[in-house]
Amino acid sequence: MIGVTIENLDFRKIIPKFDSPDTLFYIDPPYPMSTRSAGGKGYVHEMADECHRQLAWLLHQSQGKVAISGYACPLYDQLYADWRRDEKPTTANGQRGSVPRNEVLWMNYVS
Repeated sequence: MIGVTIENLDFRKIIPKFDSPDTLFYIDPPYPMSTRSAGGKGYVHEMADECHRQLAWLLHQSQGKVAISGYACPLYDQLYADWRRDEKPTTANGQRGSVPRNEVLWMNYVS
């Protein structure tokens, strides 16, 4: 059976609940603080670097395929160094006049 489930809960609950060899997790966490320009909007639910480390540890234990999106930064370079990495040029929120950046997708699978 093929299906899609979209959840908005703490990663510590969701990942173990749905983890299996047949699962594909797409993870879009709040960007680490080090990737944000000064004065950028915050998230309702922020993640400290320690939470990003906990998330990475849990994702590395996963039986399923994982894709996590974000911006390149030393923290993610360390946490996902052993994963495949694809980059795509983009602008913040697709707005004109925004500074171009590279959105990165880290994946623990080949294709």
